Order: sequence, then structure tokens, then C-alpha cells
Amino acid sequence: MWVRTHPRIREMKIGSNAELGRLTIYGSISAIAYGIDMGAFLLLINVADIGLVTSNVLGKMLSAVFSFSAHRRFTFPQVDKSKRLDQMMKYSLLVGLNIPIATAILALLNQWISPPALAKFIADLLCVVLSYLQTKYLVFSKAR
Repeated sequence: MWVRTHPRIREMKIGSNAELGRLTIYGSISAIAYGIDMGAFLLLINVADIGLVTSNVLGKMLSAVFSFSAHRRFTFPQVDKSKRLDQMMKYSLLVGLNIPIATAILALLNQWISPPALAKFIADLLCVVLSYLQTKYLVFSKAR
């Protein structure tokens, strides 16, 4: 596949134009994942009449499945298939830690911000940088 083998993606270094490319890929995948997350949230809260916290957690879990696969393939291309399970476990652990943080921020903001979708958007925006750094350095880091 072009993305995995393209030399510019393989040679990305911090502070380079290539890092900007990686951030662009990360942002694109995150936007799609966020569509999955927010779509599930809105569907569950409005159509299925499921509560705010449960809807947020389920939406994030759905988007996490997509995010892991896409980031592993495109943002942080992985050739070594033997690390897949280890990376999946690390990613799951981070998602398991980040969901309560984002949900707590959502619950707090929901007291002052309406509608709930706007409160969720702001809460999730606050968690984006943390998520990128965790994914890059803790899940898909190369052995140094």
C-alpha cells in the first residue's frame, strides 16, 4: 500500500515538514472517528433515549476500534505484525483511562453548556492533544 511504503511517511521526524504530514493524517482519521463517536452519541441519546454517560462511553468505544486500526495503518505505519497485540492492549488501556476523563469533563460542562452535543464537543476537544501524545509515544513508539 502506498501509505505504508511511501518514503516520506517512513522517514517522519519530529519538527520536520513530515511531522506536519503525520499530524494531518492523524487529524483526518480523528475527524472520521469523531464522526463515529458523535454520531453514535447523538443516536443513542436522542433515538434510543440512553443516558448521557452511557451514550458517551459507547460512542467512544465504537470510534476507538476504528481509530486503532486506522492509526496503526496510516498515521504510525507498522510493519512488525508481532507487536499488534501489544499495541492493541496499550491502546485499549489508554482508551479505558481517557473515556472516564472525557466523560467527567462532559458531565461537568453539561451543567453549564447546552445542548449536550456542544458540551461533548468541547470536552473532547480538550482531550485531543493528550490522546495524540499518548498514541504516538506510548502505543506506537519505536524502540529507542
